Amino acid sequence: MSEIPGELVDSVIDLVSESRPTLTACSLVCRQWVHRSRYHSFSSIKLVRSQSVKLDTVTTFLQILESPLVTIVPSVREVYLSHKTNRIPVLSIGDIICLLARHGLTPTFLSISGRCNRLGRAGPFPSTTRIHLCLTDAVLTQMVDFIHDFGSLECLSLDLRERPVDHTVTTAKQRRKLRLPPSLCELRVVKPQALRSMLALRYLPILTRLLVHGTSESGWKDVGAYLSDPRVSSTLEHLTVEDGFTGEHSLPSLPTLRHLSIRKPIPYIAYHASTVVASLHRAAGARKLQTVELLDSMAYSYGSADERKWPELDSMLADRIAFPCLRTVIVGAEDLDAGIKLVCALMPLCDAQGILSVQYRSAVHDPFRP
Repeated sequence: MSEIPGELVDSVIDLVSESRPTLTACSLVCRQWVHRSRYHSFSSIKLVRSQSVKLDTVTTFLQILESPLVTIVPSVREVYLSHKTNRIPVLSIGDIICLLARHGLTPTFLSISGRCNRLGRAGPFPSTTRIHLCLTDAVLTQMVDFIHDFGSLECLSLDLRERPVDHTVTTAKQRRKLRLPPSLCELRVVKPQALRSMLALRYLPILTRLLVHGTSESGWKDVGAYLSDPRVSSTLEHLTVEDGFTGEHSLPSLPTLRHLSIRKPIPYIAYHASTVVASLHRAAGARKLQTVELLDSMAYSYGSADERKWPELDSMLADRIAFPCLRTVIVGAEDLDAGIKLVCALMPLCDAQGILSVQYRSAVHDPFRP
């Protein structure tokens, strides 16, 4: 086998890594064939648990892992698991993760989608530091029990769909037991109503980063309530708000906030940014704020920029009483012309203060991408 031409080996590897339905082909890959530089092809594994035998890849992949010839196990760093069946009895999401761990997989990132009642318990899983949960019919007790098993978790992303989160905690004893991993420092939520559930927990980890997406009129009340909790406001250093935040809302004092990132389609970013900054300005509660990011969310939109809002934004950011530590404004836009317009709009702020720098990023990082 070691004499197989390298070009043929590369072709086989490319075919295997790009063919998700035929995971059995992974068993063809032998350590003698593959240079270490090619193992990145198997760093990410996508699995589906389905009632349809043709679509289900979990059982097949578990069979592959039982083969002594499989050498890709140490290379797997990301596992994407889609659980699409409610058939009972069936392996729960936690059961599947336990089986993967039993076969030696130690992924640092897990992306899980399915119904909350199929989570189960994963058992101790120390290698994972990032988790993305896309759940329907979420129940706080089930969700937190599952998350707690990941003792080294640093970043949690929640996308809770359909029904609102059932955040009922029936007894004080149950409330005392519900705890998130103490290592958790970053929280990302697609629907801000999920933050209401976190407030039901007696113990919250020390969060330093919060990313909120899709803040509707009603959802922002949950964001405001969450940020008003001293357990959050006393430690939060990075806040990212993407879409939403329309109308007059109030932000609480965030005495430790150092970085504010605002994402919105270019035509509306001036209004969006001025609304968020005005709320912080009124609260006079971001005196340690050092950096403000204005990022194009790359969503297709009609309309032209509201130029009237830029002077208002400039004057608020230039207030050295409200923002005495502000030093940098970063502009990020996919379109170069739009980015130049944003920089020009902020130039009066630089001229007025003489201490701020405006930086431009040609490539916008998606904060929800792992």
